[in-house]
Amino acid sequence: MEIAISTASLNPSTPAALARAQSLGFRQVEINLQPEELGYDYKRKTNARFYRGLARTLAEQKLSVWSTTTPPLTQQQMFSARARKDILMSSAIAAGLVGSRVFVASGLDVFRDEDLVDAYFERGLSPPVVEGFDEAWVQAVNRRVAMAIRNEDFWIGLPLLNRPDRLTGL
Repeated sequence: MEIAISTASLNPSTPAALARAQSLGFRQVEINLQPEELGYDYKRKTNARFYRGLARTLAEQKLSVWSTTTPPLTQQQMFSARARKDILMSSAIAAGLVGSRVFVASGLDVFRDEDLVDAYFERGLSPPVVEGFDEAWVQAVNRRVAMAIRNEDFWIGLPLLNRPDRLTGL
């Protein structure tokens, strides 16, 4: 059995967390993308160079990446369709750059709003994904990374939490 450790549980700095994971004897990690490291700002660009360097560090330390999780969004980013699109796309690219097997997104990263998610399940409407989801999905697939949605309580109505019937329906 292989166990992966979450970088966020070790250190807010991903390179420091990787060094710690290696020293603890882990061979697989779950990378939690950090907003400061992703570097998304008013220029709408992210720090891809950081993730290329991280891939080299992973290879040197003989660590593999089980999953990569999107960074938490700020309040401003949550209400900006452009920012959500850019961050989702950049996160998918980062997951590919570090050789992740799975790219994990939050419902907040992927869906437009709670009411539309409920309508999707109750009335069979089209999936209410954010603008740019298709492009992010293509980025993940092109990099041989599977996409997953985190099973979490991200809305008051709990439309997905511990609901395998709904999660598999996506």
